[in-house]
Amino acid sequence: MEKGYCDNQEVQSLTDFTIKDIPRGDNVVLDITLHRIVAGTETLDLTEVGTQVWFTAKLDKLYPDSNALFQKTVGSGITIVGSNSLLVTLAPGDTENLSRDVERLFYDLQIKEGLTGQVSTPINDELYFRADVTRTRV
Repeated sequence: MEKGYCDNQEVQSLTDFTIKDIPRGDNVVLDITLHRIVAGTETLDLTEVGTQVWFTAKLDKLYPDSNALFQKTVGSGITIVGSNSLLVTLAPGDTENLSRDVERLFYDLQIKEGLTGQVSTPINDELYFRADVTRTRV
């Protein structure tokens, strides 16, 4: 999925960040590319020393992070693969125990840049799940 954000008016709109049809209890890898354009130049660099990234999923946006169903960080579910690209890996245990009536989680991706300490949330949306037909786990 290729998405973008900016600190100025150069980029006027963002695309939909809703992720649909994630099978519960499966391994899922989200391939995310972000862009921040300032004065015609890409300024986002996730590889900067000290940069932190969080991918957090909750039943309710108002819950504290301690009540998140899962939270991924760099080295623990998030892999930086380029200056503006990352992979978020959802493990089976993240979603396999969701009750049948839970079809949606709220999530965001938050970045704290290493050099400036600037915090931004380029993605803030919803994850939608579907149950597998096969219930057997080996």
